[in-house]
Amino acid sequence: MSEEYSVEICRELEGRFRAANLHRPMRISHYDAGTELTYDVTGFADAEPARVKLLVDKFVGGGFAGQV
Repeated sequence: MSEEYSVEICRELEGRFRAANLHRPMRISHYDAGTELTYDVTGFADAEPARVKLLVDKFVGGGFAGQV
């Protein structure tokens, strides 16, 4: 009997992984809708640092071997 995919369970597992303070980085295979990603970026022309926040609208698939 298969269970439905649960974003809440994935987030709970991610929280537990991070709380364990492991040296091995967590590998994320895809991001669910509603996930906010934050990145530090630097411009090309003026090299000013900035921070961007992106919100995942929906997961559209990883393609063949993650090449998409």
